[in-house]
Amino acid sequence: MERLRFEHSGPGWEKFREQIRKYPALGIAIETSQGAVVEQLLGSGVTVYPVHPKAAKAYRQRQAPSGTKDDELDSWSLGDALRMDGRGWRALSPQDPMIAELRLLCRDEEELIGQRTALVNQLQAALGEYYPAALEAFADWTVPYTWEFIARFPTPQELAGATVHRQRVFLHTHKLWRPGTADKRLEIFARGGSVLRGRSGDARQEPAGTGVGEAAASGAKTTGRISRGD
Repeated sequence: MERLRFEHSGPGWEKFREQIRKYPALGIAIETSQGAVVEQLLGSGVTVYPVHPKAAKAYRQRQAPSGTKDDELDSWSLGDALRMDGRGWRALSPQDPMIAELRLLCRDEEELIGQRTALVNQLQAALGEYYPAALEAFADWTVPYTWEFIARFPTPQELAGATVHRQRVFLHTHKLWRPGTADKRLEIFARGGSVLRGRSGDARQEPAGTGVGEAAASGAKTTGRISRGD
């Protein structure tokens, strides 16, 4: 076995294909039978052996009885299991109807992820100019609760006018009430009502706010389609 490390990106997979050229009959065990990674592996010409999660756990415990879990241990235990026990395993076939359907789903998912990335970039740019408190309060703008926050409090004025109770309810509803972060977010909300002013001194309100809301609504819809696999 050989250890390879590469990014899950176009250039990363090109690097992977270059590295495996010296192994013309390469077999790879993976703890799933679907997804973009499986599609890329099949497209790379390797033989893919899906492993059930319960079996993968047993193989991992064979290598580390203490139950320690990390990516390197997972890959080593699956590779060793394929080497020792894989003679009777069933490989995925690129001709399987399931694989043909998977290819279509993966292409759709990649397109949706690209759309979401563009919307996230658009939203973050607008927030940085118009609504920095929202940008400061949340780091990951690919998760649904961030889009819901903008839908609930679409402008700094809306956030400033909301009661602390309403802000607390939002955090509790989305399971964001955690020690060390909840109070910090409430502090950000408390000072987030200040309106940025342009060079002319006029408050930037409705046009930017409308753009933020539209980007958030589109992003939430796209994120939901990715989660559902539409």
